[in-house]
Formats: sequence, structure tokens, C-alpha cells
Amino acid sequence: MTEQSRGNTQKALADFTRSIHLRPTADAYYQRGLTYQSLDQPQRAITDYDSAIAYDPGAPYVYLARAIAEHELGDLAGASKDQETARSLEKK
Repeated sequence: MTEQSRGNTQKALADFTRSIHLRPTADAYYQRGLTYQSLDQPQRAITDYDSAIAYDPGAPYVYLARAIAEHELGDLAGASKDQETARSLEKK
């Protein structure tokens, strides 16, 4: 990651954090989770994905993103479960 892209990522992180403080939404938590994941911080990403799911438990893309982060941390059972949940939700 270049310094410029890292700076943009840090700015995005600050913007999503500000957005969450003003008006928390599933999308804001999801986007911040993706940002944490791009910064190689999968545990922080999972925390945000958990919050996104609390706001919108029917969003399959959040479960898929969390599965990727779980896999990065070696939680293969959690990743598998989230992938199955996402597949189930996509069928609806």
C-alpha cells in the first residue's frame, strides 16, 4: 500500500467513524469494517461486521465479509458458518 493510498484509507476510516458517531447504520459499520480489513486489522473488521449485522441481520454481503476476516484469523468454523448464512439469505 502506497503512502498516498494509506492516507486515503486513514481518511476514509475517520470519515466512517464520524458517520457512525452521527448516525450509525449497517452500511457505515460495513464500510468501516472493509476499511479495517484493508489495513490488515481483521479483528476490528469483525467487530464492525458484528455491529452491521445487529443493524441489518438480513445482509448476506456482511456475513461474507466477516467470513473472510474470520478466515484470516484462522476461525475456519466461524467462516464456514457465515458463508452458509450468506448463502441462505441470498436464496430468500
